[in-house]
Amino acid sequence: MQNNQPTTPRANSASRILLRLVIITTVSLGGVFLAYQLSQSRIEESRQRYLSQQLVQLLPAGRYDDILLSRQQTPDFITYHACTEAGIAFTLLEIATEKAYNGRIELLVAINHQSQSITQIRPLFHQETPGLGDQIDVDKSDWLQQFAGKITTPSTHVALRHKGGRIDAITGATITSHAISHVMQQTIKTLNQHPLPTPDCTKRQGPKYNQQQLTLSDNTH
Repeated sequence: MQNNQPTTPRANSASRILLRLVIITTVSLGGVFLAYQLSQSRIEESRQRYLSQQLVQLLPAGRYDDILLSRQQTPDFITYHACTEAGIAFTLLEIATEKAYNGRIELLVAINHQSQSITQIRPLFHQETPGLGDQIDVDKSDWLQQFAGKITTPSTHVALRHKGGRIDAITGATITSHAISHVMQQTIKTLNQHPLPTPDCTKRQGPKYNQQQLTLSDNTH
């Protein structure tokens, strides 16, 4: 004999409560995921805007062609290229070291292809100690400009003085100084072993832009 007892009101109530909990949980998780995605998108947009501003600061005053700062990934660097209205090509390198006192330091290095020289260098990211390692900030000292010069210079020249080079360490921040010196030595060595191709500025035509109008293009390879 089959038991055809009707479902009790209590069972129906429990099912409705469970369904509501499932719906609420699903909606909540969806909201959290959407908020996370929006937050990540804003963070990335903010980083790209800051990166663009920093890249522009590395370039000399002037006007630049319409293929502004194209981004490329190489085995050794992230590179950006820019051409002046006069046809002078610049490559901007994004390099990094993990050996600083407080971990990672990211640097931007500007190279003038005409003079084969490093013209500017500035930090993109660091967490070094205020009053000591943060002297790498260009608004606090010109310490990083010690690394400016010919990229054909022997890499040992950018070693610290106590290691036979020409770079004065930051007082009280030897680890920071050594980390940057080391990554710059590696960068110069790589540039000498594998020279960067010079951007072809003759093919760049179109409207001109001044520094304030420069932006990053989306040519990631």
